[in-house]
Amino acid sequence: TNEIEIIQKCFPARWMVDVQWGSCVAHQCCHQIKQQIGGGYGHNLPKFTITQLLQLISWTERYHEVMTRVFPDITIKQYEDVNFGGHPHYRDNNSEKLQNEHIVESFIWSNNVLWEIQRMTQEEFLVRTQETTDEYLTNAYCAEPVKIR
Repeated sequence: TNEIEIIQKCFPARWMVDVQWGSCVAHQCCHQIKQQIGGGYGHNLPKFTITQLLQLISWTERYHEVMTRVFPDITIKQYEDVNFGGHPHYRDNNSEKLQNEHIVESFIWSNNVLWEIQRMTQEEFLVRTQETTDEYLTNAYCAEPVKIR
């Protein structure tokens, strides 16, 4: 975030360089993670190890923590339709105001998609740990009691 503050000083405030940067980072992260987890339905999540699931959950939490600190007014908003198939429709108009609105909408959409990815990852983690816990408890309760002398 320090790097963007230095660059931001080089451009007029109306260019929203910081928001454009945040939107680009969010979109790129969405795209990369979505590919790794196997698309919008997370088809590859069952192939992840428990460690990988925890790393993705914690990375997403850290990402949102930083973005919320840097862009509090944007990260609290929810995009109406978190559709994994695409991003907000861009209105083809040269108006600077519409372009800035699109940047903000795209940023909000990307943040919400990352929250949805985190939700799916947490769900997979809980399913996996539930199975492990059930197996452990079954083994513990089915074991022969040991007499201590």
